[in-house]
Amino acid sequence: MASTADVLRAFLEHPDRPEGTLTFDQLRGFFFAVVNAPELVMPSDWIPAIFGDGRQTFADVEQADTIYRALKDEYNAVNEFSRMVVQTEDGALPPDTALLDDPMANLADDAPIHAWCQGFREGHRWLIESWNAFLAEDDEDEPSETAEMSKELGALLMVLC
Repeated sequence: MASTADVLRAFLEHPDRPEGTLTFDQLRGFFFAVVNAPELVMPSDWIPAIFGDGRQTFADVEQADTIYRALKDEYNAVNEFSRMVVQTEDGALPPDTALLDDPMANLADDAPIHAWCQGFREGHRWLIESWNAFLAEDDEDEPSETAEMSKELGALLMVLC
């Protein structure tokens, strides 16, 4: 029996998906951006964003239920991974997103880490207004903690993207 992750991967990477649909590895990066956003993002908001144009058709109600459950399971897995990384302070790569031995191979379109970074970038872009509101500059002359976080986030985004 296939895992929910396998079912979701097959669905998202099927050639009949709408243009702009995230691949499974991109989905994981996208979810990482969503779970670490400054505000809670509801599934009713992020589910349409996964399918590019926001429209997705299913063969039947059973398939829709299976895919929605798999999406929520994957979201929860990424959320748990994110909390684990914060608690250890060691940093870690997401599951199944290990770096390839050849550093240049990690830049290939089909490299898991490359796809994860693409998804993270898309998630951050999708949530840019939320981040901009959260990181809005204070009117004080001294650099604020928020300004420092903004610089750190910018550096991290540059590396990931």
